[in-house]
Amino acid sequence: MKVVLSSNVPHYHYAAAALDGAGLLQRYITGIVPLGRPSERLLPRYWREKLAGRRLPPLDRGRVTSLAVPELVQKVAALSHVTSRERSVWAQNELFDRLAERRVDGCDVFHHVSSIGLRSARRAKRNGAIVVCDERAEHPDHQRAVLVREYEELGLPFEPPGRLWDARVKAEYEASDYLVVGSGYARDTFVVAGYRPERIFVIPYGFEPALFGGAPATPDGVFRILFCGQVTPRKGVHHLVRAFRELSRADSELVLLGPIDPALRAQAERWSSEPGVRVVGEVPKVRLREWYTDASVLALPSVADAQPLVVFEAMACGLPVVATSAMGSREIVRDGVDGFVISPGDVETLRDRLARLASDREATARMGSFAQARIAEFTWDAYEQRLLDVYAKLEGAT
Repeated sequence: MKVVLSSNVPHYHYAAAALDGAGLLQRYITGIVPLGRPSERLLPRYWREKLAGRRLPPLDRGRVTSLAVPELVQKVAALSHVTSRERSVWAQNELFDRLAERRVDGCDVFHHVSSIGLRSARRAKRNGAIVVCDERAEHPDHQRAVLVREYEELGLPFEPPGRLWDARVKAEYEASDYLVVGSGYARDTFVVAGYRPERIFVIPYGFEPALFGGAPATPDGVFRILFCGQVTPRKGVHHLVRAFRELSRADSELVLLGPIDPALRAQAERWSSEPGVRVVGEVPKVRLREWYTDASVLALPSVADAQPLVVFEAMACGLPVVATSAMGSREIVRDGVDGFVISPGDVETLRDRLARLASDREATARMGSFAQARIAEFTWDAYEQRLLDVYAKLEGAT
């Protein structure tokens, strides 16, 4: 069985490594990766660190095709403000697919990340290949139905990310023989939308033990609540800010880490002026550990979140996690053991759980220890083995 894997998302490097190690990888089509060239040392520190987080694991580099142009076009378009970020990402995805399309011939399986593989999938399908679509989110109809309420609550026009490629990803689903998702929660949203459960594989993601580990520090005695992810309505950050206000503890701090959705830029500026709230912005992956180990708890009250990587990373660093039942994390975080799982949008319960953690630092530390032990089951090595188990089933079905 020969597999072409197409993804512009760095953590699929581990999928490529698994397939390569099993002798299945024909080609890995990916985005910008560090090549170790001397010219890379001339880049600004932020971009050097960002590239460092994309380093390829050991695999046959002769099987890797790095498509740099799509991302460069997107960055230039976004920074020059010639178009919206949404439209620039759509252009990036379309260009990536067009460049990848010519490289899928001769494979038995074409495995691609959603939104960048429609043309390639159709070509592979015409040539008789099995098509696998890897979706990192829940079904888009489910997500948008949930987000309508959040945008209304915030008084924002309903312009959620992904509208431009909604039809495209649904066409990718229809062109695929199988779907791969990161959680049972995500799978259930596809089943509700009419997809056959036997055609959906669940493969939880993982974390890098070399990057994430150790124990929380917080030597200053501050109860530091960390939010890590896109500062966007889907991640429930507005609920977290409300809960923090109501917590009203002088010894507490809320840190918002991650890129800010343009829809929430004005709110984020106001939040940053509130006592105890720090709006940091985006941080390269290789710098995240220092933020995790300086925190007391990770709070990610998303209203729709298939399987966020930051939960794995934070737990590996010894942090308890407050998540919601509208997340794949509900399958990772054990309520009352590694942290808490609450209902999405439930500000009162969110505040209560944070207050309990702030008031009993010993119990918080125990939860962090349990979290660290629990997440050892979810390394990228474990992900790779689960992926190969899926491919064994695909090989048996051909």
